[in-house]
Amino acid sequence: MFSYEHARPAIGADCVILRLNGDETSYEILLIKRKNAPFQGKYALPGGFFDMEDANIEATAARELLEETGLTTDLQLLNIFSEKDRDPRERVMSVAFLGMVERDAIAIAGDDAEAVAWIDVNDLEELAFDHEDIVIEALEYLTGDGEDDENFTE
Repeated sequence: MFSYEHARPAIGADCVILRLNGDETSYEILLIKRKNAPFQGKYALPGGFFDMEDANIEATAARELLEETGLTTDLQLLNIFSEKDRDPRERVMSVAFLGMVERDAIAIAGDDAEAVAWIDVNDLEELAFDHEDIVIEALEYLTGDGEDDENFTE
């Protein structure tokens, strides 16, 4: 057990996993339907908390992706998300990663994912936590849009 004079944030990893849609005009994103609170039943990015046994945050992202979806892929660092109220349970900083998979990649719900779904990025509904912000940043990174933008607009 650790004892600190000051409170410490939890650290998590979230994965934006994309593939080209059927007509290759845009992307589909892999989402999990959350089995547990908070946001039970809502769609979210695959991800979870850093474990002390994880070698590094990249290993956390790969482990969570595999546990929740059965998939593995190369992951690239996207950004760090640390807004104060991004998770209602506690103060959580998330390191977001971006990965691409082939069109025929098969995802299977596992661990704390009730279900998985490939959803066209143009048809997204409200996501759990701040995951919409993470998805927007990932898509802007891929398309080169918003490089000079400090704030995103819908």
